[in-house]
Amino acid sequence: MRKFWKSLSVFGLCAMLLAGTGADCESGGMNMDDMMMDGPSGDDGGDNSAFGAILNLIRIHVQGRIAVGDDVIVYTAADADGSETTVDYVVPSQGDTVGRGIPNAADYDPNSFAASGKKILLMGGPEGSHAVSVYDTSDGSLVNIPRADIFLSTIPVSNYGPGFLEVDGNLIATINQSGFAGATGDELIRVIDISGANPTVTKFTVNPDNNNTLTPTQALIDAETRTVVATRFIPNKFWVYDLDNPTAAPTEFDFSATGPTIITDDTPFACDNGMLVFIGRDGNQEFAYYLDVTDPNNVPVKIEGTDGGAFRPKLVGGRYAFVNNGPAANGVIPNAVAETGNGDGTTLTYGMLGATPVWIVGGQDNVNGGNPLQYSPGGGVWMDVPDPRDLTVTLLATDVTTDQSGTYLGFKFEDENDNQFLGYAILN
Repeated sequence: MRKFWKSLSVFGLCAMLLAGTGADCESGGMNMDDMMMDGPSGDDGGDNSAFGAILNLIRIHVQGRIAVGDDVIVYTAADADGSETTVDYVVPSQGDTVGRGIPNAADYDPNSFAASGKKILLMGGPEGSHAVSVYDTSDGSLVNIPRADIFLSTIPVSNYGPGFLEVDGNLIATINQSGFAGATGDELIRVIDISGANPTVTKFTVNPDNNNTLTPTQALIDAETRTVVATRFIPNKFWVYDLDNPTAAPTEFDFSATGPTIITDDTPFACDNGMLVFIGRDGNQEFAYYLDVTDPNNVPVKIEGTDGGAFRPKLVGGRYAFVNNGPAANGVIPNAVAETGNGDGTTLTYGMLGATPVWIVGGQDNVNGGNPLQYSPGGGVWMDVPDPRDLTVTLLATDVTTDQSGTYLGFKFEDENDNQFLGYAILN
């Protein structure tokens, strides 16, 4: 494991500098071998024969999805020719070199899934292509949620399209079809709770605008406040639902007269602990905004420095970040000025390097696009991650994804023949 985990020690070493330890991000006279992080099997170096098994043998489709749970990384598997096969998963702590397999995987969409804890949410199966099943990697059980309870309105074409399965904790927000075959109601917004052995479903009986044909384009779940935030470009509103009172009408934030114009179709928004980050248009320019949805009297706050648009916002503990077709920006609420630096990428995630929270950026799909794997503790400072195969160059990576705690990182990388592989790391 030597080179793989050596690269992660460099990753963590720079974080120590940022945390104020005084360590240098260069070797600076220190013996890097004395600072190795143990690999999954406890190997701290020696021979590097396991390096290829970690980084080179897990084929992933170039446009495949990655989802990360608690020591579970789910991905769109590919064959030796790079063609997609099925959804599969690995367990990072065990140093997996091949996927573990999912029962009847061919029955499920290889590009549409999510992860929460030890469980994988799958689309397809015996209940239909828009139905959801839950596979528990800890005991191998597979539960098909009846289509009468969950039947999604859309299957997103893009891995990063809005309106899919939005996960927070053990809760998953879904947007459902109205009046589909087998339906027992026309509730559009429904929440799956997978904390127990059998999933339970909560249905919100009052639809957005009290209209069962007005299908929202996004629905986000906030486990901390137990609320769901739904939105739609027309009529330019947010609806906030109380998970503990599903028969109540949602609180409505109506921007149809005052603006901004909500941009709902391009990228998923972010919600955490009652705060929402979204993309809106002011005149001819797009900006990122934040909004405290715990009080219907609150108004959105424009985040300066995001003019020209923001993409794929993330929000964790009051810290926000965006990418915008390359440049990355971040900041802290209530500071409404985003800071930019040399960060560059099209996919963005959050991680923890020891006690240091960081943003991580990479490219999307084909690694050959040239985006470096970078990270930032905030403040507009971005640093490259060394390539474990050659620590003098930067690792190129795409589709960076972490679990909710920021502990497990999954990404794509390639070899010299442009073959795409699944890479992973344990950041803590």
